[in-house]
Amino acid sequence: MTIRIRMFSDYICPFCYLGKAIIDKLKGRFDIELEHVGIEIHPETPRCGVDLKEYIFETNEMYQHLRSRDKEYGLNFCDVKILSNSR
Repeated sequence: MTIRIRMFSDYICPFCYLGKAIIDKLKGRFDIELEHVGIEIHPETPRCGVDLKEYIFETNEMYQHLRSRDKEYGLNFCDVKILSNSR
């Protein structure tokens, strides 16, 4: 049986990368058909971007969480200071 997953993601979102890596790992165990749907998480972001701390106040905690999972899925998250405009 094929499992169909529609994944909504923004390419600047580290949690989306982690989710994609988890799905890729699951593909080794299950028959998964993945459909990507692009979205803009923060379409209001100016073209030059903004200081990430304007949106996420606990960036250290956020990256600690991401780094606690990244190696398991072959990822390497670094600190990001600017929230980019993904348009």
